[in-house]
Amino acid sequence: MKKALVMALMCVFMRASYGLDPGPNDLYMRVVDVGSGLCCVIRIPPPVEEEHSGDYNYIVYDAGNYKDHGGSAMEAIRELIPHDEGIDLLVLSHTDADHQAAVDDIIDEYYVDRILRTGAYHEGNLTKTLKKSRAAVKLAVEEDDAIDINLSKMEFPHGGTWRIGDAFVTFVYGYGTYPEPIKDELKNQSERNNARSIVIRVFFEGKSLLLCGDAVGRHIGDADDAKELASERVMVEQQGVITIDSDVLVAGHHGADNATSAAFVAAVSPSHVIFSAGHAHDHPTKGAVGRLKAFVNSDGTQLTDEDLFRTDRCDDESDGSGDHEWDFMRKSGYSDPIGDDDVDVVIRSSGALEVAYRTGGHECTE
Repeated sequence: MKKALVMALMCVFMRASYGLDPGPNDLYMRVVDVGSGLCCVIRIPPPVEEEHSGDYNYIVYDAGNYKDHGGSAMEAIRELIPHDEGIDLLVLSHTDADHQAAVDDIIDEYYVDRILRTGAYHEGNLTKTLKKSRAAVKLAVEEDDAIDINLSKMEFPHGGTWRIGDAFVTFVYGYGTYPEPIKDELKNQSERNNARSIVIRVFFEGKSLLLCGDAVGRHIGDADDAKELASERVMVEQQGVITIDSDVLVAGHHGADNATSAAFVAAVSPSHVIFSAGHAHDHPTKGAVGRLKAFVNSDGTQLTDEDLFRTDRCDDESDGSGDHEWDFMRKSGYSDPIGDDDVDVVIRSSGALEVAYRTGGHECTE
């Protein structure tokens, strides 16, 4: 089933070395530039009370874009995760194909201990990508005894927390079948599918990461920036019990205008925000960025363009139909390719936080 030897040889052709050079006791996350999709790979050191043998714990959150058949996601996963260490937690935030493309390759090449997924899809959403993903999960359960936490088939309460290595991972939000009030708040089936998205919070050495999939919190074009609904409303309401306050926010729905409501931003109060976006859908939007930059922290500080990161630097989608895309770093007529704008996040064992593009400067050339 596994192709460890073949894939180990393929890793000769790796991407550039780590931009931030994490140490052996630091937590590292890469937000992979998969275009208009999502894949995050997290490496966690073992608990401090254990002798560090060089082995790590790993989380993969979403599995990349069907447009490159999950290739960019797998390239990063193969570089970061040795085949003999496996994956502790694979989170599939929801069933859109731009989050599921590499699932079959991941399960074919790695032992996966635990899979967390919504298990839900809407009519017409059972794509070829999703069919392959579901078959692969079934195989992992049958052949490798993977634990399949399918929210469509089991109760799993918000707030459930695992200790993975030296980090704590909390299931903040997500549904297989969500309560009717959420369904009633949303305008179409696509929004309803996105509103199921699993959100997790990773806590390490006093710092935290919030990964939001395609979670939504408002309607596109809503005049009231402060009003939140659906995914973000639930998370804001339950924050007294399940905190969402986080230092790094991997923004919901790629920076679409129907996510990142002002109330949600205030509850998270991030110091850094990452948009996983590509040349599609005008993401990240000026609306989402505007709400982030408008928030004033308790110390009076506000986010600036330099605190916001995008995996589609220089992208330009202004085609005359409406100019909605965030214009920071835009280069006129530029279509950003996949694979050149990964974002590194490191939480040092000292608790210091660093966020940077892996490739530093960017000339925006095809």
